[in-house]
Amino acid sequence: MSPGYWTCFGIISLWIMGVDLQCKKIPFLPLLLLTLLAWSFRKEGQVEGLIPIPIILFLFFPLLFLFSKKLGGGDIKLILVSCLFLTYKELPIFLFFTGLIGLATALFYLHTKQQKIYPLGPSILLSLSMALYLSHALQLFPFEIS
Repeated sequence: MSPGYWTCFGIISLWIMGVDLQCKKIPFLPLLLLTLLAWSFRKEGQVEGLIPIPIILFLFFPLLFLFSKKLGGGDIKLILVSCLFLTYKELPIFLFFTGLIGLATALFYLHTKQQKIYPLGPSILLSLSMALYLSHALQLFPFEIS
């Protein structure tokens, strides 16, 4: 992927993070731009990015009924858009870091700001960046890590 791709990804991610931190909402326009960015750099015939979407839907819809006030609609859309960037091998890394960074964010907001509502968008985008970076970094090694 080219440096222009990462620049666009970074600018859109910072836009989403800034709005989510300030307003606790994820706007539609940057989500649309992130979706277009994911689709514009995919190779023809590559469908690996679509594989995690049913897995995420299967995992998150039961959780929505349990935690309907904790996970907003923008967060769900952002997770689904993030799946367009991921392959099935990157999905566990993404979910692990989303949970870990989201938990750290929740604890920070509960202890320092005494708020029960906190933005999850930055956690999702940081996890996506880490999953993409780690998947490319692991390809540099000539051996398999088991």
